[in-house]
Amino acid sequence: MEDKENVKEENQESINRAIADEHIMFASRTMNESGIRSIENANKSYYRPANISSAQLSRLLNNPSSNVSALQDVSVKMTQLNGMLKEFINYKSLILTQDHYIYPTDSFKYKDKESIWKDELKVAQYLEKYGIKTLNRWLTKRLLQNGEVYIYKRETRDGIFIQEIPHKICKMFVLDEYGIFRYGVDISKISDKEINYFPEEIANAKARFNTTSDKSKLTDFVGNYYIVSDSGAAFQLNQWENKGLPYYLHLFAGLMNLSDAEALDNLSNKLDNYKLLHHEISKDKDGKMVMGADVVGAYHQAIKSVLPEGIAIVSTPMDLKSIPLGDNKLKTYEHSNNIKKAVYDNAGISDDLFNGNSKTNESTILSSIIDTLVPIEIQGFLEKWFNYELRQKFKKGGWRVKFIETSYYNKQKAIQSERENLAIYGSKKKYLATQGFSPLEALNILHNESLLDLEEYMQPMLTSHTISGDGGRPSNTDNPNSTSISEQGD
Repeated sequence: MEDKENVKEENQESINRAIADEHIMFASRTMNESGIRSIENANKSYYRPANISSAQLSRLLNNPSSNVSALQDVSVKMTQLNGMLKEFINYKSLILTQDHYIYPTDSFKYKDKESIWKDELKVAQYLEKYGIKTLNRWLTKRLLQNGEVYIYKRETRDGIFIQEIPHKICKMFVLDEYGIFRYGVDISKISDKEINYFPEEIANAKARFNTTSDKSKLTDFVGNYYIVSDSGAAFQLNQWENKGLPYYLHLFAGLMNLSDAEALDNLSNKLDNYKLLHHEISKDKDGKMVMGADVVGAYHQAIKSVLPEGIAIVSTPMDLKSIPLGDNKLKTYEHSNNIKKAVYDNAGISDDLFNGNSKTNESTILSSIIDTLVPIEIQGFLEKWFNYELRQKFKKGGWRVKFIETSYYNKQKAIQSERENLAIYGSKKKYLATQGFSPLEALNILHNESLLDLEEYMQPMLTSHTISGDGGRPSNTDNPNSTSISEQGD
């Protein structure tokens, strides 16, 4: 009887453990879906900035397409340590305002104001979850730094966040009919300690890969690469390559030369302020030292022990002469400036924007317009992706998002232009977007102000142009004594 009771208790314990394990697995999956784990492990494994010499860099640049990963590591390292490259990337990635508005491509599907207003609000609320302006700037920065970026959309009940998948284990496989790259992940390069970093879809793919003996049955694999679903998207500047190269790759050699020149300049400055004391050892008429070597050494060490930093001593019976080999300080300074100018020229960025030596405002404005061309191209890639996401989410109306190609340099001029366009039936949505309002902000502000009837409390100030009736400027008949021609009239 006791044995049966023990067996019954053991069975109940097994059931309880199984239930507990199931709860733990569920909680783990829920945590994976709502956040990203194992970030530190993934960062250590896939993001390793590399130190490199000029000779090593030269060998990598001889065949860039075969050294993509190493050159991306160099780009990350240089972005961290080189102020010029870091500011170039920040400047290009932040120059656009990323203002945008939404519109339906098939508005005739709607029969009344209420239905189209309701759908537009839903679309605006959905786009707001992306944090488009911040997201676009970050994606642009990653594209310029690495030449490629792989993302995965993770959507939860409360919002949407975009996770970057490490570029070292990804490559592009498909350019779909919407102009969006789809990519694959090398499952063999993901270890068990890093798996929690990745979305559940990729984790499940790794589990299937490990447990399937006949790999030919895995139709969503190409070799070791799992082809990620439409939740993943990739972007690069080289349209027909499966891997992207850092955008500022051509600047690496010049930036390294500049670092060497600055190091030489620092050394030159130290030498300019360095003093050397000559302790000349006494000699007899035959040229022999009067004091013994041990005595000379003792005096040398005694003097050396009391000298401050930046002053040294040399003890010798021979005369010392300084032989300058040209004005090294001036040449080093000119050499550094020439390298800097070459870097700016190769980057296609006016040095006036960074060093404050702008000669004319017109040249600076023209340069800033040219500097937006690549960011606008990247913005176009992202616009295609957002429109694909809207197409999948909202079937009715054909809703689209449109980005305005404005920068912080021409923002005020664009606002003025759109305000003038309103007089000839320009788009009110575009005008509000140009001012910096997101679609959701614009809709809610308009609706809120309409409900509050703010126009009732914001009447125009009374002037000679707004006063009617008996007010306003007096007529000439009311002022017959006026001698002013303008007051007398015709």
